[in-house]
Amino acid sequence: MSGPLLDQLLAATSETEHNLRRAASRLNARVQVATDPAWDAFIGRLLPDGHPTWACIHASEGPRPMFVLAALPGLALCASCVLTAAADTDDGYAATTDCDACGRDSTTFHEVMVSIGPVTLVGNMCPRCFGRAKQFHGDPEVTP
Repeated sequence: MSGPLLDQLLAATSETEHNLRRAASRLNARVQVATDPAWDAFIGRLLPDGHPTWACIHASEGPRPMFVLAALPGLALCASCVLTAAADTDDGYAATTDCDACGRDSTTFHEVMVSIGPVTLVGNMCPRCFGRAKQFHGDPEVTP
């Protein structure tokens, strides 16, 4: 891949990373490298086919930041479409008590986001999975 499409993909990835860091800053959270098996399980549950399905009309307009919600596993949506989808699915998803990494029942969750190129996966981890992921890499801050 080269030329304008690669430039668009790199720009979308850069914008995704910038947005993730901005969100982390506003939420007083950290941006970390997702290398623990708990993250692999989280990614596997949100991308059951190993890749997203481009589920909104805007995806055909070229690379852009996209989101996959745990409530809609496998479906990648742009920022505009993900807000509508989140509002439409929130009631059913809010009632679930399953961890998006291990699938176990829990009453407490940590909201997490994982960025893979221009795609951000959004879901919840139970304290056990979140603790494992955090412990594995010592909770380091990743600097730009």
